[in-house]
Amino acid sequence: MRASIKNYNIQYMDATLGILASVTIVCYIMFCVSPEVVERIGNEYVYISSIFVIAGILRFLQIAIVKKDCGSPTDIIIHDKFMLCCITLWIVFFFLILY
Repeated sequence: MRASIKNYNIQYMDATLGILASVTIVCYIMFCVSPEVVERIGNEYVYISSIFVIAGILRFLQIAIVKKDCGSPTDIIIHDKFMLCCITLWIVFFFLILY
């Protein structure tokens, strides 16, 4: 392991994950309600898609913090059925509001 790893611990990394998840959720909601996005998509209900994003992020946090199984985020997305469901519903929702 690298020498710099001694400056980190599990509690710090869990807190950092929580803070970054919160910031990501807030930024996504701000993106969804921005006038430019609403005008470009042509639907004022884009913010509803944040439900799927919040659920997916909370599931990732559950896997990473509670289950301590946070090896590869790509593997988590591919193998976790709930995450796949959130992504699929998010895509379907955007397809429905776009077309």
